[in-house]
Amino acid sequence: MTSSNDIVGIGTPLGNSALRGAFGAHHVSISPSTARFPDGEQLRIEIPSVENPQAMAAAIEEADRSGVVLHRVSQGSGAMLLTIVELREMTIMGADRGIEVNLFIGPREEYGIGGTIHSSDGRAMAARIVSVAPSDRARQARASE
Repeated sequence: MTSSNDIVGIGTPLGNSALRGAFGAHHVSISPSTARFPDGEQLRIEIPSVENPQAMAAAIEEADRSGVVLHRVSQGSGAMLLTIVELREMTIMGADRGIEVNLFIGPREEYGIGGTIHSSDGRAMAARIVSVAPSDRARQARASE
């Protein structure tokens, strides 16, 4: 008998074979998790690779259209590639909607001035190293405000 706690699906031949081997069937009974976030909710939705304000606006628009609560976005290519204006825009969108915005420092190797190019593997990237001086970033940010 199948209940709402069963995992049921068409699957793939390899997946079905694994289910048959492990459980003897395609139906696997499970119990719902009782784990919850502090606000009582069972899950969170994060959209990764939201690289700029336009992508964040599109993710919010699609979440609204789909009736989905968006809890967090993350940006992996590096906050240092965004202007102060873009960072502020993403911060405001997040604050207005209660969306956690995770921005990472990156990029690293090709933009860094560390010792990587002195290693045996790093010599291959020595020609690609680009230095972005903090004063250049500040000038760029002021110009775009």
